[in-house]
Amino acid sequence: MSVQDENKLTKIKNSLESRVVTLPDGTSMPRIGQGTWYMGENPQMREREIKALQLGIELGMKLIDTAETRYFFCVNKNTTTTR
Repeated sequence: MSVQDENKLTKIKNSLESRVVTLPDGTSMPRIGQGTWYMGENPQMREREIKALQLGIELGMKLIDTAETRYFFCVNKNTTTTR
C-alpha cells in the first residue's frame, strides 16, 4: 500500500472515530456503520461482500447491523409490525 493510500485510510479512521452520537442513557455509539442487508443471498457476491466488511472493519467501523427483521405495514391497523 502506498503512503498516499495509508494517509487516506488514517484520515477516514480518524473521521469515523470522531463521529459519535450519545444516547439518552449516556451510551455513545458510532453515527456510521455497515449494514448487511441482502448479504449472503447471492453466492457470486460472497468474496466481494467479505472484502467490503473487512474494509469497513479495517477503517475502524465498529457498528455492523446484522438484523434480519422484515417490516410490514398493516393498512387496516395503521401500524408497523415485524414478522
